[in-house]
Amino acid sequence: MSPQIHTEAINPATGESLGKIPQNAIEDIQEAVKRIRIAQAEWSRISFSERGHYLRKMQRHLVEHGEEYAAIISSDNGKTLPDAYMTEISAVIISFDYYIKHTARVLRTRRVKGSHIFGLFTRNRLQHVPMGVIGIISPWNYPLAIPMHEILMALMSGNGLLYKAASETQMVGQIIQKIIDAGELPQDLFIQVNVPGRLAGDAFLEAGIDKLFLLAASRLAKSLWPRLPKH
Repeated sequence: MSPQIHTEAINPATGESLGKIPQNAIEDIQEAVKRIRIAQAEWSRISFSERGHYLRKMQRHLVEHGEEYAAIISSDNGKTLPDAYMTEISAVIISFDYYIKHTARVLRTRRVKGSHIFGLFTRNRLQHVPMGVIGIISPWNYPLAIPMHEILMALMSGNGLLYKAASETQMVGQIIQKIIDAGELPQDLFIQVNVPGRLAGDAFLEAGIDKLFLLAASRLAKSLWPRLPKH
């Protein structure tokens, strides 16, 4: 049996080791997508209001642990403590309110008027449906704020999530897991994996996700662009 491979988190300002996070095998990603898809099918059936109740618990947890988490972000990412609190913690706390309040309005079913004379004799409606399993590959520069916006949007619109934190900010990935756990979401609706960045994009796509948020401007993003699912 081969030894477990880990990603070591390093404080970029001091060189201090912050901890080691086990890496996943590619097969783990394929299995995770299958599990998420099952959980997402149930999640998609509940109302926006019910989804909001889960997110409120997540928000309360972040408020209660904001200073603690800002210190971890500062150590893991290298930004100053005030910057970590204002641009990461505060921004995410505010974003909870926005998505919980506005999702039902933005995604409501609405009537669409016909654009030509034959449309006078038809009734058209625009209905939004969940995409399914959303993959998120997070950047290191705003390791909490950027992925949490995508996570909240995906959850409120009825999707399940496969998430990978940046290899450089694995401790922030652990914060996100704690926030998710505080929401007491249905089991397997959100699964976090840790694989090297050079492998993550291909692995996510080949596992059959329905949409990919690749939150970085990099050669990897350019190489994956032609292969992204078209929706």
